[in-house]
Amino acid sequence: MSRLRSGLTACAAIVMATLLLAAPAQAADARSVQVSGVDGRTVDFLVFLDPSVGADAQSAVSSSVVISGTEVPSTAKVVLDQPSAQEVILVLDVSGSMRGDRIKAARKAAQDYVKALPPDVKVGLVTFNDAVQVGIAPTTNRAAVEAAIQDVKAGDKTALYDGLIKGLDQVGTGTSARVLLLSDGGDSASAATIQDATNRVATSGVPVDVVALLPNVQHADILQSITTASGGDYLLATDTNGLERAFQAATRTFGGKVSVQSTVPPGLDASGKFAVVSVGIDGTDYRGTTQLPAVESLAGTGAAVVPDTTQTLEPVVVPEVPVASDDYSATLYAILAGLVVIILGLTIAYYRRQQRAYLRTQQVLWYTSSAGAEGRPDQRPDFAQPGPMKSLDDWLATRKGYSATEAKLDNAEMNLTPASWLVIRVGVAIALVLLVTILAGNFLVGVIVGCLIGWLGTRVVINSRENKRRKEFEAQLPDFLMLIASALRSGLSFTQALDSSATEGRGQVPRQIRRALSETQMGSSIEASLTRVADRMESDDLRWTVTALAIQREVGGNLSNILETAAETVQGRAALRREVRTLSAEGRLSGWVLAALPVGLFLYMLVANRDYIAFFWTKTAGVVLLIAIGVVFTLGFLWMRRIVRIEV
Repeated sequence: MSRLRSGLTACAAIVMATLLLAAPAQAADARSVQVSGVDGRTVDFLVFLDPSVGADAQSAVSSSVVISGTEVPSTAKVVLDQPSAQEVILVLDVSGSMRGDRIKAARKAAQDYVKALPPDVKVGLVTFNDAVQVGIAPTTNRAAVEAAIQDVKAGDKTALYDGLIKGLDQVGTGTSARVLLLSDGGDSASAATIQDATNRVATSGVPVDVVALLPNVQHADILQSITTASGGDYLLATDTNGLERAFQAATRTFGGKVSVQSTVPPGLDASGKFAVVSVGIDGTDYRGTTQLPAVESLAGTGAAVVPDTTQTLEPVVVPEVPVASDDYSATLYAILAGLVVIILGLTIAYYRRQQRAYLRTQQVLWYTSSAGAEGRPDQRPDFAQPGPMKSLDDWLATRKGYSATEAKLDNAEMNLTPASWLVIRVGVAIALVLLVTILAGNFLVGVIVGCLIGWLGTRVVINSRENKRRKEFEAQLPDFLMLIASALRSGLSFTQALDSSATEGRGQVPRQIRRALSETQMGSSIEASLTRVADRMESDDLRWTVTALAIQREVGGNLSNILETAAETVQGRAALRREVRTLSAEGRLSGWVLAALPVGLFLYMLVANRDYIAFFWTKTAGVVLLIAIGVVFTLGFLWMRRIVRIEV
């Protein structure tokens, strides 16, 4: 295997070296290539170069045209080397439909566009949603322009026409300029009309280039009418990845142009074929690809021709595609993931229930057939069978904290082993990591928030169930003590009174007393069994009652009177606790409100305006700050709880 891997690596290295050696020494991509005209079998191309490429009449220019793998004769000459405008005004659509990936792609494409412009060209920024804002006046400070672009935030409606007119207002008097407009929809908030906008564009004499992000047919017609009135270019982006290509194409008016003329030899079918056009300027090659029009004059002998009047490769309008007013894909994915987790949990719960029912049936059958014969206890169906969960539980039994977890599960009346509880906690944490990652779009934030909420949330659940049963125990204890006292007066012994009261009663106290009586049958003393009940339920009242019983056994006395006095004392303490809880309710509610405010505001901003808080998971400093906020928030919450908690 190692020899095969080494051989494949060597072959890959040889292939890469061969490709690198076969490639031109210097090559770059042209901005774009267009067919500018067809005359018989003569085709004229325009190659648009990067603005940074210097080309003039003294430059050494060469050309190469390859059609369907065949190089055809060609000549080249420089057409234009100077930029046609001294100012560029970016007019960006930041309405609600641009939220999410669209606004991010628009920022990136606009910043790359600004970097590609010649350094002496001034750039201004105008954004529009419900209203129109001037991000920055025309300036040559590229850093300031890029910072203004980075700060744009998505709003709600679309004031397209007002934004375009405001962009034209930013053009200096007597200055040669161009306007680049980005939009993904129609106008919904402008005071001006489409007629006002086209009239202003036509009278201004400023070319308006339009980048249309997946418009429907109606919106595409409106945007094309703007470019028609101004003499600008209409550039279509069919997705967010196409935005960068569209913005790159918009810079071609600022770079040099090379005219290439080629003649297609007779017999070569070039109709509708792709042509690779290369131009060399002072030793550097620039290459681009375009499609030739499907016309009869370019067809070879016997070739079928599809009539088409297209002479240049222009962007075409795609069929109407409904564009949502907002991007809810992350929320939908989160809901779907949550449904999957819920269905999986319900399926596991149903399977466990069916498994328990089957186990009970097997136990009954075993006792019927084997209990009276030679059946061995270790063969009973309730014995755990070897498996992954059993192995995990055995391993956890050797770890610290196993007994405490087992006791908490028992006190919470959760029919689970520590291994099952651990698997549930890990599963909940993983599910929340996925949900938060989908919602926030950042895996690191998903791991931190999901693990914290999943691990701590499951702990809160078991603590809540445990505390609920302890409160129920405390509430029932006085009445149970009075019931025992009545049974003692009727002539029963203390153990008989406990058994009678526990058998007839329902709730946490009878349940725990029945467990204590079971322990006495195994040889434990009644005081020790009741003390363990007090420890499990964390009941000081029962602990003091057991102490009183132990003293009564030593010194004697009326046990029924002692129990009545203990019951009255427990009732008085319970009444005092309720009064204290009532008086401290305002402080506890204030603590919960103060804790819920930042969390609720963060969740609201996550749904309503995610870009506003995206700093917390898109920047390293934001992630660190978010962790620090979480730590300080947790400490503050615990501190407030300690202040308002009054022990009685």
